Amino acid sequence: ARSALRRLNRAFQAFFRRVKAGQKPGFPRFRSRDAYDSFSFPPKKNTLRGNRVHVPHLGHVKVNLHREVTGDVKEVTVRRGVGGRWWVCFSCDLGEAPAKVAVRNAVGIDLGLESFAVLTDGSRVENPRYFRRGMDVLASRQRKLARAKRGSRGRERVKVLVAKAHAHVANQRRDHGRKVVVELFRRFDLVAYEDLNVSGMVHGNLAKSIHDAAWGQFIHDLTCKAESAGKHAVAVDPRGTSQKCSACGAVVQKSLDDREHVCTCGLVVHRDLNAARNILALGLSAVAS
Repeated sequence: ARSALRRLNRAFQAFFRRVKAGQKPGFPRFRSRDAYDSFSFPPKKNTLRGNRVHVPHLGHVKVNLHREVTGDVKEVTVRRGVGGRWWVCFSCDLGEAPAKVAVRNAVGIDLGLESFAVLTDGSRVENPRYFRRGMDVLASRQRKLARAKRGSRGRERVKVLVAKAHAHVANQRRDHGRKVVVELFRRFDLVAYEDLNVSGMVHGNLAKSIHDAAWGQFIHDLTCKAESAGKHAVAVDPRGTSQKCSACGAVVQKSLDDREHVCTCGLVVHRDLNAARNILALGLSAVAS
């Protein structure tokens, strides 16, 4: 109950803060029983003992720790996952972030749909399109859900299957993005990327494909990894990066169907590689300033 009240208090504090700042209010919304799937509590000295965590009113519960808990634990959250699984999350204070390393090698990346990312060295990260791959399974389960009687046990079972299908795709996207991030910072000290307004881009014909690429999640993981590794993740303004020539700076107008950059200076490259080079130049200039 205290966890719910704390969340309610934070929601209204954020609401009034936005109202005073003249921003979009974002009214606190009702959370149904199905949507409220976690609770939090402050840690105690004996909260974590080996592979057991102390949960108030339940006692010590066995957990499978996928890595050692480091830092000063500030809050513990227990969350109900898909299919009856339960997860515990430790929010820890790790102290000051490590100092930034000197930039010895840098890369610019152009995020896209044809390829997930194109790097300035010419290499490409393929777009896995996990949602497209799993659409048939999801559609079949959603049809079963539509036919099931509301309030029945059968409907509850099918709801779990639909949720598992969505969770499987989400886990695939997250795993792919994080592996790409780890590989980038293993090779480079600075990664320049486009500061995309993803939420403003998912309203047209490409909305499903953009959601499937999960650019927002990837950028979030990129910035978090840079902070923890002492590397540099630099966001640059994406305007004009595809149209400007990376060799001479001339503007070469192109539509989305034009996949090749051809400039009067003689440069002929793929438009995404040209954009990646422009992004890198902007990122290096931002760090230098």
